[in-house]
Amino acid sequence: MRALWIGAAAAWLVACGARAETAETTKDIRCSVIYSYLIGTSDDEAEKGSLAIGLFYYQGRIEGREPALDFASAFKREMLSIPDEAIEPELKRCSDALQASSKEMQAIGQRVAAEVKP
Repeated sequence: MRALWIGAAAAWLVACGARAETAETTKDIRCSVIYSYLIGTSDDEAEKGSLAIGLFYYQGRIEGREPALDFASAFKREMLSIPDEAIEPELKRCSDALQASSKEMQAIGQRVAAEVKP
């Protein structure tokens, strides 16, 4: 009987559109958590500004991919699940992805500038 209830509940959630965020969104939420944590623990205003770029980048990705996501709940869940020893590896992953995106945007800008140059 329990399996029947679980199946019915799952079908109802799918029919209502309820779903967990994608794995990519979960990774982006973790990046938001890491950048938020670092902003909150830094005393260096220039560093906070650099970190804020990462925070806004990942928040934009999340909102663009899943605008109906309950961000506060997902943020809290990930904040509570990241162990201290994972902060550095997560920051590296997030920073590497941000840098790659930045380089890609710079390359696009250079190509466009070259194409429209008189």
